[in-house]
Amino acid sequence: RTREIFLSGEAYFDVAHDKKHPFIVRAGDLKIKVLGTKFNIEAYAADSIAQVFLLEGRVRVDIGDNSSGIRNYLLTPSEELRYNISSGQIALRKDPSVSGVEWMDNTFVFRDTPFPEVIRRLSHNFGVEFVVRDACLSDYTFTGTFDNRDLSLILEYMQISSGIDVRYESVVAGRQRITLSRKKPNI
Repeated sequence: RTREIFLSGEAYFDVAHDKKHPFIVRAGDLKIKVLGTKFNIEAYAADSIAQVFLLEGRVRVDIGDNSSGIRNYLLTPSEELRYNISSGQIALRKDPSVSGVEWMDNTFVFRDTPFPEVIRRLSHNFGVEFVVRDACLSDYTFTGTFDNRDLSLILEYMQISSGIDVRYESVVAGRQRITLSRKKPNI
């Protein structure tokens, strides 16, 4: 009998291999078949990006459906699959220095991480809403490790390193709104 779950959000799995009882995780267009492993899935329903990071063992990731065609990927340890739901693009990356589950230790790790990805992760983890006032910020990337998960510290680092102006605004629908823009030069 198949063990199957449906995920919207982020979760870490440590699953023993059992041929008689396959373990499958469905997250939107992704179907992850576990072949005895430890892995992380990030697939929030409202996001356009879904990710699978393999720590140990093997997983097979199937993307798509019978009408559009199914693409299969077999991940090896330290490999990450990023799927852009909007464009259908898939990126595979191997980075042994990243575990993919730093969030479990209250740590954020950014390595040349694009600005939209940074604010997406911060929004999910801190339950805040970001408003980006300058489109040019999307071209920024960030590198840094933050062990204490203090949002104000991370935003202060962004202000200092990249000249981003951070404004804390009102709470809307129970979420703090934070406006980000490029700092205007002092004249």
